[in-house]
Amino acid sequence: MYTDFSTVQLFSQRFRRIICRLVVFLFTFVYYSPSVHAVYLKATENNVPAVNLLENYNPLGAHLISIRKDLEQILKQLQVDTDIKEQQVAIETKLNTLADMKRHWLETLDQQYADLESSLSKGKKDHFQKNRMELITRFSQVENQVNSFIKTDIATLQSPKTLQAYKASVIQTIQQLGNGQFQRSAQSSDAGFDFITPPPRNIHTQLSQVQALVGYVGEPAVDASAYLQQNSEIQFTPEIIQTVESIGNNPIELYNWIHNEINWIPSYGSIQGADSVLSTKQGNAFDTASLLIALYRYAGIPARYVYGVKTFSAEEMKNWVGGVDNPAAVQNLLSQGGIPHIASTRGGDIEQFKMEHVWVEAKLEGDTWTALDPSFKQYVFHEGDDLKNKVPFDAQGLIAAIETSTEQNEAEGWVRGLDPVVVKERIDQYQIQVKSYLESLPEGTTLGDLTGYKDIIPSEVSSINELSDLSSDIQFQQPLPSFNENLRYRFIVDLGTAFNSLYANTTYGSQIFQYKADTTQLAGKNIALSFRPATTEDELILNNSLPAPVNELSDLPSSLPAHLVNVVGELTVDGVVVAQTGAIPFGDEVALRLGYQAPQQQWKYSENFLIAGEYHAIGLDLQGASKKQLERIKDGLENAATKLEAEEFGSLTKHNSMGLVMQTGIHGYFANLDIMDQLAAPLSKVVSYRAPSFGRFSTNIQVSYSWGIPQVVHFSGLMMDIDRVQSNNESRYNCYDDWLAFNINSGMQSSAYEHLIPEMLFSTEDNSVEAVSAVKALSVASAEGQKIFRLTSDNADQLSSLQMDTGVRSEIQSALNQGLEVTVHEMEVNYAGWQGTGYIVLDPDVGVGAYKISSGASGGWVETALDSLLGLVGIDVNSDNVISVFLSAIEAFIDSVNQRLSTQETIFLVMAAVISAIIMAIVMYALFITLVGIGAMTGASAGLLIRFVGAMMAVYAGVVLFSRPTVIHD
Repeated sequence: MYTDFSTVQLFSQRFRRIICRLVVFLFTFVYYSPSVHAVYLKATENNVPAVNLLENYNPLGAHLISIRKDLEQILKQLQVDTDIKEQQVAIETKLNTLADMKRHWLETLDQQYADLESSLSKGKKDHFQKNRMELITRFSQVENQVNSFIKTDIATLQSPKTLQAYKASVIQTIQQLGNGQFQRSAQSSDAGFDFITPPPRNIHTQLSQVQALVGYVGEPAVDASAYLQQNSEIQFTPEIIQTVESIGNNPIELYNWIHNEINWIPSYGSIQGADSVLSTKQGNAFDTASLLIALYRYAGIPARYVYGVKTFSAEEMKNWVGGVDNPAAVQNLLSQGGIPHIASTRGGDIEQFKMEHVWVEAKLEGDTWTALDPSFKQYVFHEGDDLKNKVPFDAQGLIAAIETSTEQNEAEGWVRGLDPVVVKERIDQYQIQVKSYLESLPEGTTLGDLTGYKDIIPSEVSSINELSDLSSDIQFQQPLPSFNENLRYRFIVDLGTAFNSLYANTTYGSQIFQYKADTTQLAGKNIALSFRPATTEDELILNNSLPAPVNELSDLPSSLPAHLVNVVGELTVDGVVVAQTGAIPFGDEVALRLGYQAPQQQWKYSENFLIAGEYHAIGLDLQGASKKQLERIKDGLENAATKLEAEEFGSLTKHNSMGLVMQTGIHGYFANLDIMDQLAAPLSKVVSYRAPSFGRFSTNIQVSYSWGIPQVVHFSGLMMDIDRVQSNNESRYNCYDDWLAFNINSGMQSSAYEHLIPEMLFSTEDNSVEAVSAVKALSVASAEGQKIFRLTSDNADQLSSLQMDTGVRSEIQSALNQGLEVTVHEMEVNYAGWQGTGYIVLDPDVGVGAYKISSGASGGWVETALDSLLGLVGIDVNSDNVISVFLSAIEAFIDSVNQRLSTQETIFLVMAAVISAIIMAIVMYALFITLVGIGAMTGASAGLLIRFVGAMMAVYAGVVLFSRPTVIHD
């Protein structure tokens, strides 16, 4: 966000007390109701072993790491004195246990071999024996070395040279027992915390610059047929054809239809393409031009793009970008959207905007090119109901209740002990007031009447002569038949090896493959990275690893042998392989880089570390979720169920069966997030557009490694990892605090959906599924009575007192070193089969950040009854037993999806979303106004206050949506 607004942050004692106490309040809404809190109590009472803990899936590896830590303590003690007898005794005890654990491990390994021996080739048998001997040798070396350390009388090492040799030997053994030798790395790495999109380049001021950019000079030297052809942006899809056939070939009617139906988004570059804009009914100038050209070309009308610099009045721009009241807000929206522009002033006031723009030329009569600008339009804005004044919220009473119900420590920066009943009573009462008011509204009251809406002022052009003359507003222009790479958004998938070291983060090694594609070619398509057995022998080994018989889900194994199997990684787009790896050991780590490359910008990527064998559905939200894509996924699931039931297995693949389950998760996430942002924005007096975002929903594998060699893979839940959510947001009044509040609300909401969406998808009437996200983990910690810390550079020393894994600690320290804020609980939580830490890294100036859980995932984790099934099908284990179980499971899943997509359910969810958005916006506004008064009296910054108030209300809104409140009006 680029704004001319600045604040001076002053911190009074009173202000700090309020902030500390509000931190707990921020997360309490996840458990604001007795029913939800009861789920927490039930989950904690069951005390389910955490499947992500090393000691629960690789106890031998955990034991060796424990010995390594004891050796590290020996080195540390030797820096002080030579009294290490206590550490030596502790290690000796562990060595005795290690012998028994190693014996059990070898017995298990040999039993696996015996079970599979008949299906193994000589090469595989030799590989097994070599692997076995190598591991036994490594074990023996470590045992002998460690045994010598504990038997050595340190007093006999008199000279510095002999003592140094002892230390060097200990260090060598420590290096042999590194984390990477026994467990997977953190699943994502984002040490840069690069949350902010750079501003656009300066606007071009000369025609030659534009010509160099687009690749054409003067009249393009192309054949006339080029203006009727398809390309990356323009495809004659069934929907494009149907649109032309329904409207007709009249170019004016086609132009009017696009002008009147397609909303403009202030962004730069060819992002969606014609067909996607037709589905989402919104697009920027590039994409809207593509849609008109697609309709024209299919209708046989030659058409082309024009790129140039146009002038618009400040009044036109304020309306066009979304109904803002301040020209500075226009500048912020254009900058966030990446549009090169410049403002012209007169008497200190902005009068005009010049910006780089795209429009259309078409041969509507004879051989003359006629200019049309389908994206430029004006709107009529209808204000929503003034609910904040008609149904006021008692913010002062809630604040007073918070202050009296929490314990806080200003110096250390923590709070704890907020009674959820305190919040529940006031929110429940206010929900009753809102419900009563909504029920009093007249029949026929619409969603738009509540939230506000806009109407496009329609184009009523009936002839070519009535088209607006664009020439007077054009500074210079260049026609072109199609866009080049300088003007296109691209999505890049880069897979590489993972390099692991003892005391440093895992890093990207060498490239395996890189795939680049225009986003217009990927819009609305299902993208997946998955793995299959490398050979028929590998496939046979996996199938023979299954027990017999398999009659139901519980019969499926939760783990598979890995050391005998190789797999091949495949990147697919709608099931078609577009890139692949060579043979990789099943269970090996690989590095995945994903990201967009905006026009004329560097590639901006996230980096994640995956396991060879996982299935990753990759979802792109280009500029708003596509209903068409969700319908395709739903239809695909139903088709898969039909074929499974008819035993027509020939055309079924993992991508058009279980892959669609994973695609439902990631695209459902973005669809729900987009809906809630669009509901909350007008209530918050904010203009909001989705910028290109992406994430993954995947199977999750933990691996039992022995010195870096995968031995066993364990199917341990599903992972929602949202790599990047970007938005183009601005307050209508260019108000910094409103903008900041909305950013935090949206971010907290996006984190809540990382557990709410999987819960909604996989829960049934008989089995409620519990998932974990950053805000869920923080809420669980709060419910346990833990301290919730707000760490900054001022109290960073508190980090050493918190209990968390080394990866989380390292990342939090990195964030604090960069001046960011971190919200985290004091010790790990054990909840619903997961143990770890939830934490939020926030840029306090812009209200955006990363919402993470242990392992580094920017998302959520869920354990379901389908984990093993999805894991097996995801790596192409397709035995008859698995297929029969998959049939019953997929039918149940489809029934669940259909129930949620039924007409009645859709109406219900929309109304639930409206109610939650209304309550979120009003309560947040009331609390903010009250706290601003407190801040004004003490000199505190309202901007800092709103970060917390907005965040807690966003979590509340997500819970209300999925808690199914009573419908007010159908």
